[in-house]
Amino acid sequence: MSPTVRRKYALTVHVLCWRRFDKPDTASNIGGLRSKVRARKLVMTVRKQPLLRVADVVRVIQEEVRNAGGEAFLARKAGLNRPNLNSTLSGRRPPTGDILRAFNLQKVFAYEREGRTRDQEPLRMEGAVRLLRDEVERAESQAEWARQNGVHVGSLNSTINGKVPPTKDILRALSLRKVFAYEKSS
Repeated sequence: MSPTVRRKYALTVHVLCWRRFDKPDTASNIGGLRSKVRARKLVMTVRKQPLLRVADVVRVIQEEVRNAGGEAFLARKAGLNRPNLNSTLSGRRPPTGDILRAFNLQKVFAYEREGRTRDQEPLRMEGAVRLLRDEVERAESQAEWARQNGVHVGSLNSTINGKVPPTKDILRALSLRKVFAYEKSS
């Protein structure tokens, strides 16, 4: 199971357990002790934060402005440039680097469908690769899918293996486009 494909990860922990046996004369019981390795599976749910669009970031900032008592107070408290903060809140410009740092956010690439609906969440690169793998499986081979969609086989293989992000040709064939989104920094 690849950790880049699924949101639930399985972590296998090997625990060395020492067991004492009652029969000291058995061949497998040397010195009264026997080691046995047991594998236990711990399922850890690792949920990635949803990607935020500019409108979501603006809502977060507006909430912080309300809590701080105004834009000027928030700008002073967080060490932000007030005109940049106001431009972001009014929608005239996307969040600047200092605003992103102040709210512990980072800009990331994401992918979304060409005629997307409003409630559709942008895909991370892993989601776009998963979609690509499904399409290739339907075509039964990478070469066949590449031929049908006019994509170079080498770039298709590198994308499927996670070495490079999807190229423009692959995005066009999947009806996806590259967009900016924001996520919490770790």
